[in-house]
Amino acid sequence: MLAVVLAAVLLHAVHLATVDDDPPLPGADRALCIDPNRATWTELAAVPGLGTVRALTIVRHRQNVVAAGSPDAFRNVSALDPVAGVGPATIEDVRRYLRFTDDGPTRSTGADGP
Repeated sequence: MLAVVLAAVLLHAVHLATVDDDPPLPGADRALCIDPNRATWTELAAVPGLGTVRALTIVRHRQNVVAAGSPDAFRNVSALDPVAGVGPATIEDVRRYLRFTDDGPTRSTGADGP
């Protein structure tokens, strides 16, 4: 397990070193955003303000909610609030990078697990 976490941190560090730090402009192409109901943990980790730990926590929370019978864990950005480590400040930071199932097409791949 430690090897997986270390590999994830290394991949995230490499990704951060190659990503443009400028946030999308208001009104930017929403198709570049990801859906937290479908995104992999690595896609979520790339969202500025989330990181590896929060991304893994979001995916685990999503898996638990879906296992309990809900088709989507997150209907809007406020639905991230019950996720451990995600509060109002984080929600505001990531809002512009997320798109939800009802919003239309997304960039995510659909894989469910870490």
